Amino acid sequence: MFFTEFQRILKEHSSKRLKFVLPDGNSVPEHFHITDVGSVFRHFIDCGGQLREESYVQIQLWLGADKEHRITSETATKILQQSQPVLNKIQQLESCEVMIEYQTMLTALYSIREMKNTEAEIIFFLEATKTQCLAALRHEQEKKQGYESSCCSKDSCCG
Repeated sequence: MFFTEFQRILKEHSSKRLKFVLPDGNSVPEHFHITDVGSVFRHFIDCGGQLREESYVQIQLWLGADKEHRITSETATKILQQSQPVLNKIQQLESCEVMIEYQTMLTALYSIREMKNTEAEIIFFLEATKTQCLAALRHEQEKKQGYESSCCSKDSCCG
């Protein structure tokens, strides 16, 4: 889900509670906090030698000891507004993906697969992020387009 859509949903439903459902069907407990909002930039090179860049908005959910704590859309909107100095560092913020960081046994990063709006809450269904050989994806795309790709040798991870 892109940041502008996420922000719009929160603003349109300011009195509703937020709920995050993990890929296994379990929900993040209701008393979660949004402890930080960040602009994340990655500059890297894939195994095929191509330089790449990506950026996304990262929202961290954390469980405190206060079990009565609840976050509404209005509260989340205020947190995002306070985060604008950091978020404005992303050039294409409106088309930037929102990623949710949450720790169960391990800290994991999730994308938002879909959203459901009920009478009392906004439910965000999370999807686990996956690793992928980007050079192999590029190689396959080039083959489909009829190009002879030299990004991968037969001895590389994607050959």
